[in-house]
Amino acid sequence: MDWRKSPLRWIAALAAALTVIQPAWLLIEFARGRGPLPLVLLVFNYALVVVITLWITLDARERRRTPCFDYGFFLLILWPFSLFWYCGCTRGWRGIGLACVLYVLAWLPAFTTAVIIMIAAIAAAVLNP
Repeated sequence: MDWRKSPLRWIAALAAALTVIQPAWLLIEFARGRGPLPLVLLVFNYALVVVITLWITLDARERRRTPCFDYGFFLLILWPFSLFWYCGCTRGWRGIGLACVLYVLAWLPAFTTAVIIMIAAIAAAVLNP
């Protein structure tokens, strides 16, 4: 499959967008003196997990390997074990590398948000003693 048509490209684009949008939104909310809304944080934290789970389900259907009706639900419940299991079973050792990349992409927005919020808190404490 051509890389320009790959669904993995959309997962990487979503990870890049969330890596920029999530910390910016949280900094704006903290600058206004309000805390983040729990629903928005839930969407930010699980958007990539759900998209990766949908990709696994779509890829399994294309490879005709869907074992049961509730496959997507089971993948979501057993995240991240299901990611490594599926990529390892369908792609061999190369799949473990793909699973590692997808796992890092899923955590990248949360990690960058935490780092930026810590830097902002330290800067605020230094500038306003």
